[in-house]
Amino acid sequence: MNSEDHQLFQLLDRELFKKASQFVASLQKRYPSATYYKVLEQYVKYRQSPAKYSFENGLKLILDAKSPPSDAKSLSMCHRFLLELGFDTTSALEPYERAMMKYGNSETCYDWFLESLRDLNWRHLSKSSFQMPRVNEKSKSRLFQFWNSIATVVWFQLDKDNINERELDLLPKLTYKLTSDLKPFENEQELIVFCKVCELFEDKSQEIVDEILKFWKHGTYLDLYLKNFLMGHLVKLDDYKLIWKHGISLLNNLDDYGILQKIIDASYKLGKSFDELLEVLEIKNTRNYILARVAAAKLYDDRLDHYLFQFIEKYHDKPSCPIDLHSLELNPVKIETMFSKLPSGLIHDKAVAQLFGKGDNLELFLKHKESLSTKPKTDYSNCSYFILEIVKDLCQDSKVNLENVITSISLLEGYQAEDPFNYDTRVWLVLLYMYLGLPEKAIAHLETLNIKNVQNDLVNHWLFTRSSTFLPNKNYKYCQRSLQPQAIYSSLKNMSGFLVASFERRSWCKVPGIVEFYQRIFQSFTRWDAMVETLQMSRLLNEKKLDQYKPLIESLNTFGENNFHNENWSDNRDFDIFGTDDVTRFQTVLAPIHVGTKWLKISITRELIFYSLTKNERNRFIDDTLVTTNDEELRELMSQHELWTWQLIKLLYNSLETEAIDYKAMAMLIEQCPEISKSTWELNHSYLITLATLKSLDQMKRIKDKSVKQLIKTKLKETRDTCVPMFKSYADMVQSVGNGNKLLETVSYSKLTGDIATEITQMSKSIRNI
Repeated sequence: MNSEDHQLFQLLDRELFKKASQFVASLQKRYPSATYYKVLEQYVKYRQSPAKYSFENGLKLILDAKSPPSDAKSLSMCHRFLLELGFDTTSALEPYERAMMKYGNSETCYDWFLESLRDLNWRHLSKSSFQMPRVNEKSKSRLFQFWNSIATVVWFQLDKDNINERELDLLPKLTYKLTSDLKPFENEQELIVFCKVCELFEDKSQEIVDEILKFWKHGTYLDLYLKNFLMGHLVKLDDYKLIWKHGISLLNNLDDYGILQKIIDASYKLGKSFDELLEVLEIKNTRNYILARVAAAKLYDDRLDHYLFQFIEKYHDKPSCPIDLHSLELNPVKIETMFSKLPSGLIHDKAVAQLFGKGDNLELFLKHKESLSTKPKTDYSNCSYFILEIVKDLCQDSKVNLENVITSISLLEGYQAEDPFNYDTRVWLVLLYMYLGLPEKAIAHLETLNIKNVQNDLVNHWLFTRSSTFLPNKNYKYCQRSLQPQAIYSSLKNMSGFLVASFERRSWCKVPGIVEFYQRIFQSFTRWDAMVETLQMSRLLNEKKLDQYKPLIESLNTFGENNFHNENWSDNRDFDIFGTDDVTRFQTVLAPIHVGTKWLKISITRELIFYSLTKNERNRFIDDTLVTTNDEELRELMSQHELWTWQLIKLLYNSLETEAIDYKAMAMLIEQCPEISKSTWELNHSYLITLATLKSLDQMKRIKDKSVKQLIKTKLKETRDTCVPMFKSYADMVQSVGNGNKLLETVSYSKLTGDIATEITQMSKSIRNI
């Protein structure tokens, strides 16, 4: 962006529309033939009055002209403009397509390709790459055809529902023909693309196998992607002779349990004897081969006890044993009998507990507790399994109460001191501290885990699902961390660069994975929740930053109404780490973080309404939410105070249509504000969301009624006055929980009521002046 463009957009961001209009007019005089400034003129008119702007009489005339926009700056601006007008990415990319039809050249085609990648628009990615061989030198046509082939594959993999019937019929045939014409394939990457193209059809398995066998020298190493294609399609063809032959050959260079399973199945189908199969399965004595012997013995019903005991004897004291045995679906009584013949030990006893639910977890923990003092400090002890089973029993919905949660935290803190590098127990400490509403304690444990890069997308919801209503104070690590941009999301702007590099360096096998990852991170539940929580926190902290809504608005424009309507967020959150297979047993302690896409949609809409009220204009995403939700449905999804806030701002948003606020209804809603909760995370949440809502209403200039304004101020003061007494009451409640806990005495861990009560008091000090 040059200095003139920068100056113009600064004027627009500061809403100095008259100056912006004069400035763009002066630029038009200097460059009368430049399409770019004609587009900018329309954009300034739109920004000045979005509701009154006529697309038909403005930008559309420029797009439909005999000489449509064709330079890079004009096309980029048209793309941005169309997104802001509410068009989807397919429509926003059409100016590039028109420019290519009239003034086809390699630069425009490449820009079209890049913009399609940034928009995650697979239709235009396929279209733009299809044009590349035509507008580039012949020496590159082979390269660009593979670009088009992989782009079309990605389109069919990720967006097949939006491909019309004609395209569904013709595109695979055309792509297959153009890719087939490039035979013989020169390297693995080209062959991988061809295999992916063939998989667009149901009947190309034989061709995939034939091409791989032409390329591969039997007995040598085969690329893992091609290995999967070969074995997968041989299974599809039921060609058991070749599965047997080539599977054995592949095992020369691989130790692959999947291949071993296929060989076992092929052996059985071919009528080979168990002894003949054992000649293959006894070549190596690795875990995969020994487990494969058990699977084969089960299938053949021959010497199962021998091979099963052989496996259990070797691996009964290895952490992987229960998972391996579960996969075989064998008689548990038989397995238990074999385990009973083997010497006890920590991992052995853990395996017995996992497989059969046998043994008292407290007794087993005490039995092996001494091992914590003798193990290397940095090792991860399996004793954590028993302590966590005790905690899970205390924290299930039928038993959970304040005393049990405090007891669980005391157990886990005591254990953590002896096993400081244990991941599982520390994660549960994060969960339980967040349940109590103590985010500073929780973040201290999360930081110790040293979470890196993409892992943040999986685990940040443990702390930051409702971050703005836990601790909005910039002097604390929790708030600093929640406001800090996550590198994994900041890197999105560079992701298209990685994709382009994969195309250009012929790493085509990686393209579908990177594309899928890019889409998953862009649509990540946690990423969108973080954007919304930051906005709510800004309202709480009286921060009115320039462009604070910009990331959300721009992301919504690219995300599109259809994805928003269908709640197509990518839920990458990790709940499995808590070991709560039956989540319904732990709804109480998971309540601060266990929310869904409908809740996220409402949260986004809530912040959009505050934005729309300042702009005094309706919003298409808000309107979609109002049409698709009702308050009865939301009672199941939202806390009482979230629902109360929603009802208030919905009333204000509806006033944009009537241009008159129903002050009577508004006053009634304010009076009906739910009571602040007495304890746990609900105290923080209910107090701060009430405060945020009342503060936002108090600062809203569109509320003119004096009695309602006074009511808001009165309620705001009353809410603030409750802060210290409410948190003191909560701290006293914790302090009163008895210290004579036999469970803690038995394991020799201290009860942490005093520490927790002190932290609650500290919490009140951190938010009482907000």
